[in-house]
Parts: sequence; C-alpha cells; structure tokens
Amino acid sequence: MQKLSSKAASTTIAKVNRDSQTLQHKGRVLGFAEYGPASGYPVFFFHGFPGSRIEGGGGEKEATARNIRLICPERPGYGLSSYQSSRQIIDWPEDVTALADHLRLDKFAVIGGSGGGPYALACAQKIPDRLTAVGVFAGAPPWYALPHLRKPWYWYLARAMSINTPGLYAWTLMRVLAITKFILRTTLISERMADWRGELSQEDFIKFLSNGFVQGPAAVVQETRLLSDNWGLELGSIKPEVVIWHGVKDTNAPIQYIRAMAEAIPNARLRETDDNHYTIGNHFAEYLDDLLPPSVRE
Repeated sequence: MQKLSSKAASTTIAKVNRDSQTLQHKGRVLGFAEYGPASGYPVFFFHGFPGSRIEGGGGEKEATARNIRLICPERPGYGLSSYQSSRQIIDWPEDVTALADHLRLDKFAVIGGSGGGPYALACAQKIPDRLTAVGVFAGAPPWYALPHLRKPWYWYLARAMSINTPGLYAWTLMRVLAITKFILRTTLISERMADWRGELSQEDFIKFLSNGFVQGPAAVVQETRLLSDNWGLELGSIKPEVVIWHGVKDTNAPIQYIRAMAEAIPNARLRETDDNHYTIGNHFAEYLDDLLPPSVRE
C-alpha cells in the first residue's frame, strides 16, 4: 500500500486507544475507531443513523479473519466528533480524505450501513480516484431523486418535526432512547437480538446506540433533515461500481426505493436478500468479501 506524507500542518492526530481516537481537522474534532489488524487492507465503515464509531466493533471478527483494517469515523455531532452546524452530506468526503491522509492511506474501500449509505455514495462521487470499492447495505434512499415514488408517512413526520419543532423532536428522541435502552436490557429482547447484533455484546450494542447521543440529540435532528433533503449528489454521475445489498423485508427503507436508486446509478449492482433492516447485518462477512480485490482475496 502506497504511503502518503502528512498534507496539512494544521491537522494533528491524538491516539487514546484504537476504538477512541481523535483527529483535529480545521478546528474540529473527528472521532474514529479501528478494528482488525493495523496492517490490513483499509476499509472505511460509515455507521448508521443514529450511531457511532463503536458500531464497527460488531464486524471486528470478520475483518480480522480477512486481514482488513476497519476504520470507523464518526460524523459531526456523534460520539467524539464535533458538531458542525452548516454541514452537508456532500461535505463528508473531505473528512474522509483528511483521515486517510493522516493514516497514510492512498487507496481504500468504503462501505456505509443504513444512514451511512449516502455518505459512501458521496465518496463515490467526490473522491472516486481514492476508492478501490464502494458498498452500501440497508442504505437510506435518496427521496429527492425519486419523485415518482410515494414517500412513507414516517418520512413526512420526522422531516416536519426536525424542521418545525426541533425542540420537541429532540425531546422525543431522548425519551425513545431511554425506553429503547430499558427494553434492550430485558431478557426476552436481548435473546431475540443475539443473532443480529454480531460480535457486539448486549452492553456494547447499547453503548453504540447511546454513544451517538453523548453530545445530545442535535446531530440526530440535523441528520434527519439532511437524509430527507437533497443530498447534493447526482446519482447518474457516480462512476465507480457500487455494490448495494438490501433486504426485501426492510420497512425502514422499502426495497422499491432501493431498486429505483440502483437503476439511477450507472454501475450499481443490487443484491437482494431475504432480510429486514436489522438482520441484513448478519451478512457483513459477505460484504467485506465483495469489497476485497481478487489479489487480496487470494
């Protein structure tokens, strides 16, 4: 792997441990974690909505088995990353390249899950020359690019609340988080979740959910607006191949929206599975296999 020298004297990196690292970039803090061997093939994993860098820990076993260095940056306002009031989805590749440069990585793959999917597509459009592969699983659909499809009711509700009553929406989010954490600690729910939370323990899973709210709900309110608005992407101009994995039982992002998205991306390859929004994560090992070039796979 070709190494890069540091490009920005004003950007410094501070290491605490591999799952709680920070990068100072343009007056902001970017939090990130790494899983798998430090010398492994670099794959950037973009967490869901809401989520945090800890989400990548659920794929550590799969990454290690494939000699993959799984790098998991947090978007602004989540976990360790500074909130950024004026950010857009299309801005994300700049943070990714800043982190890649300081990790001295020239080429790398990207994969986004759920709300992280649009950010993988943003990288595909803005920094295609840096990417070896692009993957999206259970990704959020680009509602703005699919005007011919009727949006689900919850899209209208969440968007309206995030714009018109952000305080009430923030309060609601924190109440839902508290109730969810209580429910996840019950024996019955914990056992039902065991099959799809991957390598994350019950408490680690709750931690990764909670970690997205350690600075409060502002980032989630903001990202509700971003995901439901125009992403700033032109799907037809995305040049790299994009592998999309999506479950036909996904009610968070119904399959018809994803089929339309795949048709709009010139080099998209859609793989449908018999999963819902949450169980599709069980196939993470297959996604990593798809992202590896033949020379590394062998």
